[in-house]
Amino acid sequence: MIKLDIVSKENKELAKNLQAEIFSNEKSPNQIETGIKTGNPSNYIAYNDNKPIGIIGFYFQENLSEHLLLNWYGVIKQERRKGYSKDILLK
Repeated sequence: MIKLDIVSKENKELAKNLQAEIFSNEKSPNQIETGIKTGNPSNYIAYNDNKPIGIIGFYFQENLSEHLLLNWYGVIKQERRKGYSKDILLK
C-alpha cells in the first residue's frame, strides 16, 4: 500500500537521495530545502510497505490560486513498471 509522508527536516536527506537517484537536476535539493522552509513546493516521500520508492512535489502560484501544480514526481528505477506512479498520483 502506498503511503506519502511530507518532507521535513527529519527526512530531508532521504528525500534528497531519492531525488538525486530519480532525477539529475541540480536544482532539486534547493526545492526540497525551500519546501521545508516555506511549504511551497510541498514535497512527499512515497513508501510502499515502509520502503521508500519515490518522491512527488506540488506547488502553487498566486495567479493560479485555484490550481495545484505538479512540480515533479518519480519512482526509483528498480520499482518502476509496477503501477506505483499511478498509485502515487491518485494518493
